[in-house]
Amino acid sequence: MAKRQPKEVPTPQGALQEGPHIPLGSYFDHWRHWTKRLQTGCPRTPEQQFLELEREGIACLYDALSDLVEEQYPPETGILRYWLELYKVEFPRWNDGFTEQDRLKSAWAVLGGSGEQYGESYARAKVRLLHRAVEPCEVTNEGSVLYRRWEWFGVGEIPIEEVAKGWAVSYAEEVRHLLGNEPQNGTLAAFARLHATVKGWAIGAREGSRIMERLKSKSVFIEILAALQRIREHLNTLLDEIADEHLSQPDPNPNMLTWKGNTQELAVLIDLLEKEGWIDGGRSRSQLATRVASLFIRSDGLPLELATLKTYMGKAYKPEPREGVKFTATRNPDKT
Repeated sequence: MAKRQPKEVPTPQGALQEGPHIPLGSYFDHWRHWTKRLQTGCPRTPEQQFLELEREGIACLYDALSDLVEEQYPPETGILRYWLELYKVEFPRWNDGFTEQDRLKSAWAVLGGSGEQYGESYARAKVRLLHRAVEPCEVTNEGSVLYRRWEWFGVGEIPIEEVAKGWAVSYAEEVRHLLGNEPQNGTLAAFARLHATVKGWAIGAREGSRIMERLKSKSVFIEILAALQRIREHLNTLLDEIADEHLSQPDPNPNMLTWKGNTQELAVLIDLLEKEGWIDGGRSRSQLATRVASLFIRSDGLPLELATLKTYMGKAYKPEPREGVKFTATRNPDKT
C-alpha cells in the first residue's frame, strides 16, 4: 500500500510540513497500561501486571461480543434501539450488556485498576485489522507539531470474528512478553491465575443475564454466541500452548511406562503374553519380574513393589485379575 508523500501546504502563517507517518502505537497513549505505574506512582509488581492483563483480556472479550452484536444489528435497530414499549411489553435492548462491562471496569478501578483504559489492546487490533486501516501523521510548522492528522485506507470488509481472533494472537504475545524467558514462581502463579480466569469467565452472567436469556433462542443471536465461542476457543488454545510450555511439570521418569492397574494384574498380563509367545521372559521368573519392574511405575508415580511382583510372577503362583477384568491374546503365529 503506497503511502502519501510528504508535502508542503502554504498558509498565511508559513509552510505546514506533513511529516512521515508515525508508528500506530503512538496513538494509543495507554497501550500496555498493565505495565504502567500505579496511581500512587509505585511500579506494578509482576503479579499486579498479570492481574491487569487478565482484566484487559476479559474487557476485550466483552468488546468483541458488543462488536459482534453491532455487526448483525444496524444502528438504532433491533436490540440496539433506545427504550421502546410495544403493547406495554419492554423490547429487549443490549444496554444491559454494556452495563455489565462498565460496572466491572468501575469495580476494577476501585481496586487499583486502569479504569477506562481497559480494552486498549482490542481497540488497537481493530484499528489495524478492521474495515479500514488508519495511519496517523504529524503536521508541523517550523518544527513544532501542530496536530495529528489521520489517513484512512480502505482494505475491504473484515468480519469481526477475524478481527477478534487477530486480537487473541496479539494478546497471547503480550502474555509471553510478561512471562519472559525465565519466569519465576510468582510470575508463573500469576499467569496460571490469568489462564484460568480468562478461560472460565462467564460473560453475560451478571447485569447482562436478562437480555442473554431472552435472546438465546433467536437465530441471529445464536450465531453471535457461536462466533464468540470460536473466538474464545482460539484464545484458549493460544493460552493453553503457553501453559504447556511453562506450567507442565517435567516427567520424573521419562523412560518408564505407567501401569494403571494393580501389581497382580500386571503379572497376569505378562504371564499371558509369555505363554502365547509374544515376549520371551527367559528361564528365571525372578529376573523377568526385575526387568518388568524397571519398565513400569505405578499410577501414583511410585515404583512397583518388586517383592510383590516376584511373588505374583512365580511359577507356583496363579494370580487372577479383579472381577470384570479380562486379558486376552491370540497365539503368536511366528512362535516356533
